[in-house]
Amino acid sequence: YYGHTGRLFPSQLNDGVGYSASLGGKNDAWVTLHIQTDDNDLTKRIFDELQTDQDQIESSIDAGPDPEWDWRRYDRFSFASISIRKDGSIDDPPDKLEETRAWMLDLLPKLKKVFDPRLAEILRELPE
Repeated sequence: YYGHTGRLFPSQLNDGVGYSASLGGKNDAWVTLHIQTDDNDLTKRIFDELQTDQDQIESSIDAGPDPEWDWRRYDRFSFASISIRKDGSIDDPPDKLEETRAWMLDLLPKLKKVFDPRLAEILRELPE
């Protein structure tokens, strides 16, 4: 749903995990952890284990005032995503676009810092 409007930065932990920044819909700016491994069960497991920490994860990432979190396990499409949304459109005036870009660039490393250690732990616990 974001592929044609965003940029995905793959995680070094697993090819099926990455961070993205995107503009979509009429007025949606997103920063997302995207999970889509070769193994559908693993994708679900990663998402489910992260979701058990949802409150702690959300409170530990400063995403600005009133961040709109969106946790979704798209079983039909065998991927999952954890996103933060704010108003933003490609048609915004330059100053608003710059504000959205700065928000995305500020948030991407924050997501990585909070999610990467958790992802590493989940992946480390997998049977060989």
